[in-house]
Order: sequence, then C-alpha cells, then structure tokens
Amino acid sequence: SKAALNVMSGSDMLQDPATGRIIMTGYQYIGSNSASYSSVLFLDSLGNKLAHKTYNNACGGAAGSIIQSKDSNFLTDARMNVDCNQGIYQARLIKIDIDGKLLWDKLMNPPGPLNSIHPRIEKPNGDIIAMGVVDSSYYTRFKYMIFDAQGNVKMQASYGRLNDVFVPDLGRGGSFTSDGGYITAMQVRPQPNPTPFYIIKLDSLGCDTVPWYCEWEKTVAL
Repeated sequence: SKAALNVMSGSDMLQDPATGRIIMTGYQYIGSNSASYSSVLFLDSLGNKLAHKTYNNACGGAAGSIIQSKDSNFLTDARMNVDCNQGIYQARLIKIDIDGKLLWDKLMNPPGPLNSIHPRIEKPNGDIIAMGVVDSSYYTRFKYMIFDAQGNVKMQASYGRLNDVFVPDLGRGGSFTSDGGYITAMQVRPQPNPTPFYIIKLDSLGCDTVPWYCEWEKTVAL
C-alpha cells in the first residue's frame, strides 16, 4: 500500500516451491506519475515483505512476466528509459536469485517507443522463449524470441502487420499450446470500435507458416 503519487501495481507473481517465498513483479511511481520504476517484491509464504528491488531507471516501466528457471533462479524484464521526454525505451531481460541479486542482464536493440520483452518458458535444453515488442518505431510487430541460458539471442522472428495495435504487455497475452506452439491475438489499427482482432498461431519452431518459408524469411531478414 502506497499513497499517491507513489502508487504500486502488480503484473505477475509466482511461488518458489523450495522456500515458499512469493516473488511479485510490477511497477512503482516515485514522486510523479511519470517516474515509473520496475518493482520486484520478495515476500515470505504469508505475504510479508522481505525485500523490494528495482532493476531499471526513472520512466523505465514495469517488470512484467516472471518465470523460474531449472537452477531455481528467476527471469523477468525491466524496460530501461533512454529518453523519458520522447518515450523511448530499451527492453531488458534480467536474471535474479531468490534474494533479488542481479545475476545477469541483456539489453535488446534497437531502442524504441514500445520496447518490452516477457520471458514465458524455459525449454528442457535451457533455452528461454520470450515474447514482446523490440523495434525502433510505433509501426512495429510482435516478436517471438529464443535466448540461450545466458540471455544471448539465438532466434527472433516478427509477426503481424505494420498497422497492428501494440502495447508493452502484448507479450504476456498469449498461451502455449499442446503441440509446443504458441497462440496470441492482435488488434487491427486504425479501426473504429469495437476494434477487430485476429489470431496468430505459431508452431514449435516459432513459425506461422510452412517451415521452409520460415527458414527463408530468417535468412533474408524480411
């Protein structure tokens, strides 16, 4: 509980099965409703606060999705502010331990107005699948990204159309499917209300069409 202008909001949470601790992500305004810091709360099993951490700068934005890796550490995101006046951000993938210690971080290029990244699942081989928006323009597209266990990009692909509606939380909105794929929805811009939307279904390789076309698209960077 915080009084305005220092309000806090939660985005995601999980519980560590070994200790019972609860880790909650979100953001906090500090002295201004434009000074938004990522907020990660570390709680005991009854919800009592043990620690409160931030991993970005003023105007940077929320920490969104959080997942636990096989080594019992945690992966989340924290948008870094590049230019608060222009609303330019750089998506940041971070790994932390159960006490909030920063183990490593990776900044995503290029910076842009809607940049965000949301870790969603760790694969059996240690790779991390993440969703989000990483682009230098408002006219950007949904990203499907695969990182290795140290946060290095192994694959990324763009989906959707240039006039789609994007928000920083877009990467948290989809679901994994029983065949190892992924499904999500997007709004179409600009359209009158009620805004129409469409569904994108990806296969287990992160491809939304036949595999040979997906490989060709990655090769020529369309």
